[in-house]
Amino acid sequence: MSQLWMDSLQGLFRYDIATTWNDLPLPTPRVEITLQGFEAGVEMNVTAPFYNDPAPPGTPGKPFYGLWDYEGQSPRLPQ
Repeated sequence: MSQLWMDSLQGLFRYDIATTWNDLPLPTPRVEITLQGFEAGVEMNVTAPFYNDPAPPGTPGKPFYGLWDYEGQSPRLPQ
């Protein structure tokens, strides 16, 4: 049985990101997003490399203008 079938029987959806926003190939390892449905909602797991970029100079846990210039991920899921 294929991985796709085994995942679907468990309520899993896997999505691999292989390119950047402007269609350049990502170095390995690539980004993998896994969604799994439960009675109470959906769990999302992201597996991605950490590039060890410097942290922003702002106070942790506080709003910081320009955060998009630093490493991170920002999921945008349809409603």
